[in-house]
Amino acid sequence: MIFLKITTPVRLFALSLFLMGLISSTPTVGATDLCRVYLIPLGHYSQPDPASLVEYYRQTLGLIMEVLPAIPLDSSVVDQGRNQLIGEELIRVMKERYPSQSADERALLIGLTQMDMFIRFMPWQFAFTIRMPDHFVVTSTARMDPLFFNEPDDPNKVTKRVQKSISRTLGVFYYRLPLQTRPTSLMYGQILSVSDLDRLAPDFDAADRELIARKPATC
Repeated sequence: MIFLKITTPVRLFALSLFLMGLISSTPTVGATDLCRVYLIPLGHYSQPDPASLVEYYRQTLGLIMEVLPAIPLDSSVVDQGRNQLIGEELIRVMKERYPSQSADERALLIGLTQMDMFIRFMPWQFAFTIRMPDHFVVTSTARMDPLFFNEPDDPNKVTKRVQKSISRTLGVFYYRLPLQTRPTSLMYGQILSVSDLDRLAPDFDAADRELIARKPATC
């Protein structure tokens, strides 16, 4: 649950940065204690195939991830007026469907949806990702798909964008990597558009790789 008491523009700005994933949260356990990563399809989700994402991170990071069965979605997670999913409600259904994984402070749960999403308490038109401090994340791939903007279908482009988004989440939560000021760095802090996402490098840089290598492979 989020308790909001925002009385100044500075607090609002800080919260917005956190929910966008531009600043890291402080999990209840140390980064080295995060041992498990789960991918959870939300509603109809097929692109990219979660199994292919698991294999990608096994090959590139040596990270073992698990795909949990998809969670059907109902009208409670939809803002009918906006025709968008509500980020906070998606995290709620993840907690309800997977209580044991949700209670595991060493687990990172990443929900994936192909529908457009927004964050209820933020004045934004949409959100790529909502990241909560208690190891829950949801990523929307809707605007990562060229079809959303009536552009030619390009599954390879979607896959690259989703990989970058998930890698950033892993960097923030799982590896505790510092954010960068270089716009082409995968860990660049401010991602406001698909163009920003496309500008990022597809992989972590040498300094980030060095920090990643320090994390124990097993718990």
